[in-house]
Amino acid sequence: MANITFEQQDYPNVQGETVLDTLLQQRIELPYGCRSGVCQACLMQCTQGQPGRTAQQGLSSQQQAQGYFLPCSCVPTTDLTVQRPPLACRYHSKILATDQLTANVLRLRFSSPIPFQPGQSLQLNINNVQRRYSIASVPPQQAYIEVHIECRPSGQFSHLAQQLQVGDPILLSSAHGDCTYNAVSAQQPLLLIGHNTGLAPLYGLAQQALQHGHQADINLIHACQPQQFYLESELRTLAQQYPQFHLHQLPLFDNPTAEIATYLKLNWPQLQLQRLWLAGSEPLLNAVAKSAFIQGAKRQQIHIEAFSSTH
Repeated sequence: MANITFEQQDYPNVQGETVLDTLLQQRIELPYGCRSGVCQACLMQCTQGQPGRTAQQGLSSQQQAQGYFLPCSCVPTTDLTVQRPPLACRYHSKILATDQLTANVLRLRFSSPIPFQPGQSLQLNINNVQRRYSIASVPPQQAYIEVHIECRPSGQFSHLAQQLQVGDPILLSSAHGDCTYNAVSAQQPLLLIGHNTGLAPLYGLAQQALQHGHQADINLIHACQPQQFYLESELRTLAQQYPQFHLHQLPLFDNPTAEIATYLKLNWPQLQLQRLWLAGSEPLLNAVAKSAFIQGAKRQQIHIEAFSSTH
């Protein structure tokens, strides 16, 4: 039986139980969301012991080196000493704008007390409910932080977010992640595939690439159900301003994974030269990445920004 040390207290970990479950059973208040290692709301730091590779999947190499891990995915085999991370939501911000873009998509803009890049993600905290979202805005032209929130009837966080008004306070973490634009690849075609609100980080990334003078083609595929397309006017304006930017709206119906894979095969039968960014729900992205790899995409050229289905 492993032992979990947290805030100078020791807690026995039952075999097969996650670190998150162990601490929650002791009535310790911790933020969490999907409990499947995707939303990263429960992020913690291990200062002694090894949390294991599974508990660090989806984290940046820098975070892994610093001992960050996801307690919802960590079933320890040895004793661990863990703590709340410095990346917890400790920065104060204010809501600048809130727009219900569609019935399912809420756009929030809030002041930025932190440095950030489009494509990075950060944690938001409303009334002690915490979720991770990717950033769609591009500094310094856009000094605010913009996120797109998928709204669902059972979504606890999205329900709270829909109640926010201009001027309301919100807590956020520092921004992190390496799913960002690299100006070194200015001559390489970019293929951006966003599923639902996976459009957010790719919209920001595309704008940043164009502002940096990216010369090769940038193809952005927004894949979702027909009634869920959004930012159509902004994206078409971008396409008019920059001839190398191309917007593709892909309506999804019965089998999203197969429909995206088929679209790729028809339009890009060879992906060796493309640098791919995929953003959206993790199971779908993993399947699309596999299909892209079969079509010739190099593993090191595929960047994935996975979202939780819990909102």
